[in-house]
Amino acid sequence: MLALSAAIDASESDTSPDLVGSILPGGWQVVRHIALGSMGHVYEARHLDGGPARAAVKVLHTDLVHNQEVAFRFRREAEILDAIESPHVPRLFDRGRDARGRSFFVIELISGQELFQLLNTHPVLPLSTALEITRQICQAIGAAHRAGIIHRDLKPENVMILGTLEAPEVKILDFSVSKVDDISLTQAGTVLGTPSYMPPEQALGQPITPNVDVYAVGAMLYDMLCGRAPFDEGEPGRTLGALLTQEAPAPRSLAPDLPEAVEAVILRAIAKDPSRRYPTIEALQGEIGLLAGNVSGLRRRASVGDGAQADALERDEDDERQTHVPAPRAARRGVVWAAGVAAGLAAAVAIVLVVWLMLAR
Repeated sequence: MLALSAAIDASESDTSPDLVGSILPGGWQVVRHIALGSMGHVYEARHLDGGPARAAVKVLHTDLVHNQEVAFRFRREAEILDAIESPHVPRLFDRGRDARGRSFFVIELISGQELFQLLNTHPVLPLSTALEITRQICQAIGAAHRAGIIHRDLKPENVMILGTLEAPEVKILDFSVSKVDDISLTQAGTVLGTPSYMPPEQALGQPITPNVDVYAVGAMLYDMLCGRAPFDEGEPGRTLGALLTQEAPAPRSLAPDLPEAVEAVILRAIAKDPSRRYPTIEALQGEIGLLAGNVSGLRRRASVGDGAQADALERDEDDERQTHVPAPRAARRGVVWAAGVAAGLAAAVAIVLVVWLMLAR
């Protein structure tokens, strides 16, 4: 199933899919409706003259055709997918307008499950699996950064997992809120992202750099190995407050069997000060690659001098996933914070900012 952005309330005139059975420009025959997404309907399609056996077509909502900002973001997402060359990002096959003037684009149809869904059934992943997933995420984001694109809303809901736990394959989804070079796909004066996976500078509305994606990847690795995100208070406002005023629990305080070398990489990636993080996603990928190539050695070193942990470190990886079993998680969808929201929220954020600046000195 194709994972999408959070669904929105569309008008009654646009909630019913109307393209099943039709043929779009370019020879794409619409086979079935898949889902209603944040900006449009998503269908499965096939090409009449061959081509990909299965493709996904995303069509802009009729009521949003004349919304310049949304229409720009929709078209820009297609351009972004076309610009990124990575096996871990869905391929763009085509784009155009249908008979009603609605923009559409055709991409690779991904059959798998969100990392979010995987973590609901396997709250703590085997170390080798988590490192391999992270390595592939880094590859995809590295390709995006080289194309001048910052994802800025990386989270388990936007990572699709194909294959098995032993041999996972990753696809990164939803570039609709990305920043392209110096062009932001959201209005000035907004902070967009998911609080559990955004760094402090993004939450504070400061200039966005590729380093925000480094933080998000580190936060997801933390989540995969500790059973929770570094900051997750169940409600966006409280999570933002914790992000700006508290330190994340040390990974080994939640997962005692985690090798110290892995904890060190996670903590550097999620450092609150951007200058203390890995300078590039490629640098983080290099560290992840070294760890992934020596999982057994990491376990042996972790067990030296700690006989109480030795048996646990030698368990089968299926048992390892049960080391720490947190409560079921709720979806953490992206949020947009307007600069001029309620005065109470503005005051609270101002207080948090002052406290954070004091702590940062």
